[in-house]
Amino acid sequence: ILGIPPTLPESRLAMLDGQSVLEHLMSDTTPPNLLRKILLEPWSYTSRSFNNPRLTIALTPSTYNRTDVREIELPGANGHGTARAFAKIYSAAERAIATSCRENPLGFSMEALEELQKPATGSRRGGWYDSVLLFEFPLSLCFWKPVVDRESPGRFCCFGSDERAFGTGGVGGSMAFCDPNAELSYCYLMNRCFTFVYDDPREFSLRVAAYECANYFLDKSLPLEQLREPHYLTRKWVQRHPIFSPMTPQTN
Repeated sequence: ILGIPPTLPESRLAMLDGQSVLEHLMSDTTPPNLLRKILLEPWSYTSRSFNNPRLTIALTPSTYNRTDVREIELPGANGHGTARAFAKIYSAAERAIATSCRENPLGFSMEALEELQKPATGSRRGGWYDSVLLFEFPLSLCFWKPVVDRESPGRFCCFGSDERAFGTGGVGGSMAFCDPNAELSYCYLMNRCFTFVYDDPREFSLRVAAYECANYFLDKSLPLEQLREPHYLTRKWVQRHPIFSPMTPQTN
């Protein structure tokens, strides 16, 4: 649902447990200067984007617990649903791709699906650099796209088994995508919000486990080594908290 209707009871809604502005400022999991620009440089692209519309003096995930904010039809930040529902939408896209639209419950056009699967390309001037988020962020048609840099592992978020995958994450650590090559649709949602832009360790560990299961059942091998490589900001955090690393054997 894009914006919550007033008829939906509060009992159906999860409350976001968001971190404070101070916690965000002290975090090293977001791009350098991101919070400074949001809070202290109102003329910057970053601040103008995050504060449109201006909902509060200091925007945090907890702002979206407000009833008046939840009702806004804001495509970039105010989608509400269950993990199963989001995964089902991406599953419909995956099935349409796999069957050349013979199975197509949501009526996707093959032309649109082909465009979504095309690799992302950097801009002529800035390459992969995103002037709003202040770091490299491959996008295509408003969806996140995986890009593999074998010379610099962890430079990008490699959430798909190849560059045909497409999806998007959300504030706090959520992630949903379609991976046609792995025949996989996936969604992770949470209400306890962390500050990662890419590869929240909770979501990342679950995603790697999902790919390991898919690799076991598929007739082809998936690039598990590549899929186990977190974004460089997450890697630094995981090194300090190894229990979140799916590469670390866990014992009962």
